[in-house]
Amino acid sequence: MEMEIIAIAASSGTIRELAKFFNDVASEMEELGTDYDHTHLMDAWSDWEDGLPDIQIVNEKYM
Repeated sequence: MEMEIIAIAASSGTIRELAKFFNDVASEMEELGTDYDHTHLMDAWSDWEDGLPDIQIVNEKYM
């Protein structure tokens, strides 16, 4: 799905944690290559709690 805008309202600390999540997923993607499937923020971020939106990073092969 292509989106025009994504808005994230968060503290600088949370933005840094999200940036770490994206960097960690990018490293995992590089390690696994075509075997990489997907990763959920809710599974990787210890501060995630019910009611927060999940971010899912999916291998581009599914697009």
